[in-house]
Amino acid sequence: MKIRTLSAALAASTALTLAACGGTSTAGNSPSQPAGPAGGSPGGASPAGASTQPVSSQRQSIDVCAALPAAAASKIIGTTLTTTKGNSVEHVIFGCDYSGPGSALLQISVATQAGKLAFNADVTALKAVNHPPVRVSGVGDEAFSEPDPQGNAGSAGAAAFASYGAVFGDTYIKIGGLTYVTASQGKQIVELLHSKL
Repeated sequence: MKIRTLSAALAASTALTLAACGGTSTAGNSPSQPAGPAGGSPGGASPAGASTQPVSSQRQSIDVCAALPAAAASKIIGTTLTTTKGNSVEHVIFGCDYSGPGSALLQISVATQAGKLAFNADVTALKAVNHPPVRVSGVGDEAFSEPDPQGNAGSAGAAAFASYGAVFGDTYIKIGGLTYVTASQGKQIVELLHSKL
């Protein structure tokens, strides 16, 4: 029952994050299309209710797998990771799935818009399933770490969704997967990735 509740809460969190990012994304402007003046549309006019922030200040991208190769991730977390698979959502959320022998799996995502909203949604979802994360100071604007699951199935599910997360302005870097990441390991990873944005 707890696993279903966890899955439902985390799915809602992901949907909220994607909706928020979609609401501020610049659909129609591909990375090869230059943005127009102030409103972000090629003609310079902003549709009613559209964001008036310049696209150039919002659009960032990162190849997470290249920025943090499997060998470097393995060294930080102390678990062998041998393969990577990159992904992106709407040129806003960039990720890399790292896998290795056994059930080694590390999933890292970098949301380059609506970072604070995504961070808050994850914290809320983890609290909703009775696995509130611990706040971490000294990393980004805000950061959290999930306690070590130590075999607890519900806690392992929460940590798999997000064992560490940090927000830097509009950017949110989240670490999850079946391989648990400690607060110090998470700090190393997010600070390394943030430095490459």
